[in-house]
Amino acid sequence: MTEITLRPAAMDDIPRIAQVNVACWRSAYRDIVDAVFLASLSTQDFARRFRERAGDKTAITRVAASPQGVAGFCTGGPNRGNPSEIDAEVYSIYVHDSCQGRGIGKKLIHSVVSELIEQGYAAVIIWTFRDNPYRRFYDSLGGRVVRESSFELGGTDYVIVGYAWPDMQELLRTAWSADEE
Repeated sequence: MTEITLRPAAMDDIPRIAQVNVACWRSAYRDIVDAVFLASLSTQDFARRFRERAGDKTAITRVAASPQGVAGFCTGGPNRGNPSEIDAEVYSIYVHDSCQGRGIGKKLIHSVVSELIEQGYAAVIIWTFRDNPYRRFYDSLGGRVVRESSFELGGTDYVIVGYAWPDMQELLRTAWSADEE
């Protein structure tokens, strides 16, 4: 098994992060999101947006790196919605299909949430498509659906749900113990 190292993302990682992001969208959401929209996704557009956000000192991005490159990534920071109830948010977590099932997602969540706690955050939310077949990942970490919303993407409205952990320490314990199994 290839050695995976978790570390803060570097500017040089952005092209590979974008590749993982697009590949995961096309794979995970193929039965949810319009196929024309998924086909239109561009690694160049994702990379440009990552570069634009790279200066945001409130955001955290961790990568799972192997000698072959970035296997996955996770980003988080202040809640972009209603921070009075839940002050932090995991914005994205994606692990390339070829690297799934090895605990990388749990390690990435653990790394980002640990940093959020160090920055003084207490509670976290993660949004995902209601029809996402990978929602069981959040269930396995003890998340509870606390909100439902919708958003428009490529001219189509989609329902999303927010999984929350009112105590991020509990999420850390769950991710850690699940990783040790």
